[in-house]
Amino acid sequence: MRCAVAAAIALGVAATGGSASSLPASARLVYAALVSPARSDGVFDVDKAADLFSIRVDGTDSRRLTRTVQWETDPAWSPDGRRLVFSRGRTHCHGGTCAGALDGSLWVASAGGGAPRRLTHGYLDRWPTWAPDGQRIAFVRQDCCDDAPYDGVYVVGADGRGLRRVLATRAAGVDWSPDGAAIAVLGQPPEGGEMVLRLLDVTTGAASDVDANGLGSPLAVAWSPDGRTLAVVTGNGISLVARAGGTARRLVSAFYVTGVSWAPDGRRLAFNGSRERRRPRPELARLDPTDLWVIGRDGSGLRRLTRTPGPELAPDWRR
Repeated sequence: MRCAVAAAIALGVAATGGSASSLPASARLVYAALVSPARSDGVFDVDKAADLFSIRVDGTDSRRLTRTVQWETDPAWSPDGRRLVFSRGRTHCHGGTCAGALDGSLWVASAGGGAPRRLTHGYLDRWPTWAPDGQRIAFVRQDCCDDAPYDGVYVVGADGRGLRRVLATRAAGVDWSPDGAAIAVLGQPPEGGEMVLRLLDVTTGAASDVDANGLGSPLAVAWSPDGRTLAVVTGNGISLVARAGGTARRLVSAFYVTGVSWAPDGRRLAFNGSRERRRPRPELARLDPTDLWVIGRDGSGLRRLTRTPGPELAPDWRR
């Protein structure tokens, strides 16, 4: 399936502060969004899926990047901003609605346009993150089966070569450190149990837990540009914790957050989520509507970038 990258199709979202002239042209987010919700409660037709979009961080100049019948998510800018890696797979539909990918592989596309190139052929490959040199990509592979023999954190060359598993574990997210020395992993400890924040040494392959208080069960993770702080998504919002561990500080309370990303200067973060908790939903029945937000790293200046009826997912700030 071919996609037209950087096709400028507006979504009709409104700016919520700042101006286009006050930010560099490179200040953009890429993210995934569900297309054409069937109803305002977030239930989607079975023939609808997720496509990729980008938007300036002041809420203007929204662009639709892909148009397929597949589920595309977890986009990430390359360090030089010239390429995008993302996960693409068959839509997982259940009970007449669709709420994720049944399988998925990684693809790379030029940010300037052109057909994407397939990197992997996994069961479900997600959460890609670039090495700082732009030569490698780490990601999580989830197996289809109960014994999950292929689960783990993998690294592959940006050209699709050299695939190898670097950590055998059930995982829910990864992010490569700015210095290239470590990969933050949300994974199960060796003894099993809930996901914890771990650091994987890229050179030795050794993984160690981050001794952090107040995180709960983490859902997504992102390094600050200076490598000193980790932003961690939990069920109640986003918290910041030092790389060395310690007590986590709640940055913002929000619900249904699935992704967070730092601005290149480390002063702000972008995330998707909702400030309102809705009634519990049946599993796989729908995805709760979320919008894109920006907030200062000190918790100030919360701004809402989008107002749409459906979910917006996995934002990544261009470096």
